[in-house]
Amino acid sequence: HFSMIFILLLTTTCLIQLNNDEQTNWKPGRNIMTYLFVAWLLFYFLELLNPNNVMEAWNINITPYTLIGLICAFIVPIVIRTKKDIELLLIVWAVFVIIFTIKGYWQKSHGFSSKDLHFLFSMGGARTHIIWSGIRYFSCFTDAANYGVHCAMATVVFTISAFFVDSKWKRIYFLCIAMGVFCFFYFTNIGRGNQYIHKMRSSFHPTEDASYNVRVENRQRMKELMIKKPIGYGIGLSKSGHFNSKEQMPYPPDSWLVSVWVETGIVGLILYLGIHGTLFAWCSWILMFKVRNKSLR
Repeated sequence: HFSMIFILLLTTTCLIQLNNDEQTNWKPGRNIMTYLFVAWLLFYFLELLNPNNVMEAWNINITPYTLIGLICAFIVPIVIRTKKDIELLLIVWAVFVIIFTIKGYWQKSHGFSSKDLHFLFSMGGARTHIIWSGIRYFSCFTDAANYGVHCAMATVVFTISAFFVDSKWKRIYFLCIAMGVFCFFYFTNIGRGNQYIHKMRSSFHPTEDASYNVRVENRQRMKELMIKKPIGYGIGLSKSGHFNSKEQMPYPPDSWLVSVWVETGIVGLILYLGIHGTLFAWCSWILMFKVRNKSLR
């Protein structure tokens, strides 16, 4: 994890140096998002005082919990200066979408690589990814859930973007990245006998999905335990068995937000939702009242 922090900070330094010219305006880096994420970073350090804290788990999670968001809040407004920069960012992202799609297809049709097998059978990934309904493919991601969420997010972003880009080839390119996924799973029964299609389609009808109902029941059980944990079980400790902590949550989290609740308690959850609620309102205000160019908006 220290190597990841080093790479992240080195990349940030390089980006700053590459964009450090007479036209660079540093003021956009000092924005509401940066200040809010600084507040979240301070809370993260306060979690060191949690009696159930495990230092190893705290160290591992500092990058995804705080550093990435904070660095992006400062760097992106400085580096992304024009509409063309935004389109370039989307194009680069689209390349990675193609890569992880090919990787997922390769896992399905040709099997797992040596690193995939290490994750499944040495790190315990098989327990949650090789289950009664079949294999949950995870492509280049840490788990199948991240894979699915990223696919959904990419589909929405590139579908919207395709309507507003200027050039015809970019419009076609973005539509090809996003085309047909939602309609296929929501409006048809094609491939219902296929276990993978059936499982993916169940996300559009959650109340009919047995696993969803189990997750709802687990949240109710968690709620009873969390009453006595206002600052949570500790950073990185939402999944039992990964670290030797004094106390462990017996029920697995089913989403990132539930993990934040379990690990930081009601105090952390309120702060987290407050930060992102404020950002949502602030960004909406910018889009509605500050950005006049329709395509840029």
